[in-house]
Amino acid sequence: MVLRKMLIVGVSCVVTLVGSLPVASAATIIDTIQSDIYCVPTCNSQGYSLSGNGGQSIALPFSSPTAVVIDGIKAYIAMASGFTGSFNIGIMADASGVPSGTFLDEVSVPTGPVSAPIILASLSWPISGGTPYWLAAIATQGTYRAEWQFNNSLSGVYAYTRGSWLLQDGPLPEAIITGGRSSSLRPGR
Repeated sequence: MVLRKMLIVGVSCVVTLVGSLPVASAATIIDTIQSDIYCVPTCNSQGYSLSGNGGQSIALPFSSPTAVVIDGIKAYIAMASGFTGSFNIGIMADASGVPSGTFLDEVSVPTGPVSAPIILASLSWPISGGTPYWLAAIATQGTYRAEWQFNNSLSGVYAYTRGSWLLQDGPLPEAIITGGRSSSLRPGR
């Protein structure tokens, strides 16, 4: 009888302890998709052009109130049919209100048609709290032409290149960035 009470009390303590442990979960850092439906490349004139050979690049500003590690990105980007090449997508620091032009972290999206949103998972990109950053997409090679779908219901400032980074007010490129645990920042972040 005494052994049985100890076992029940012991199990109760374990359940209480496990139930009170903090659970890591991804938090949304920015969401410019906001339930919009992905339609690139089928919808006409619903995206900003990304083009290779020194053409246009696009960047979306964001920040987090606390230091976090970016663990996922979903971006509504698709390659136009008949084109080849690749592009890099990643984060850049802010340089006086525009993207710095240098990726802090990036992923190369390979050649071939892209007919679904770009989904990057299992990232481990630390960012500082309260610091402005840019999610940027840059065509890197080939006769690349893609579109980054924008949200007609959500306007703000984004950046694009015409030789250098310029700011534009208009519908925002669509992306969701998620982050998790507090980051141990690398130098220069």
